[in-house]
Amino acid sequence: MIYKLNNKSHVNISVYNIRGELVRQLKNAVVEPGKHSVVWDGRNEYGKRVSPGLYLVIIHTAEYGDIRKVVVIK
Repeated sequence: MIYKLNNKSHVNISVYNIRGELVRQLKNAVVEPGKHSVVWDGRNEYGKRVSPGLYLVIIHTAEYGDIRKVVVIK
């Protein structure tokens, strides 16, 4: 996932399953302005591969919020 910040901002990027349960937090930090990227390897917080299905990646900053769908297939 690529995202761009115009100002220094706190960024929270998390992956949720379709039931709304947190699967993994990918980023929770203050980030400098510019283009950034984050990659989810399909694993949960404990390092185990998640089950196939639909997941939601939620990005939240002071500037905006976005939800993106991700489908995990095996």
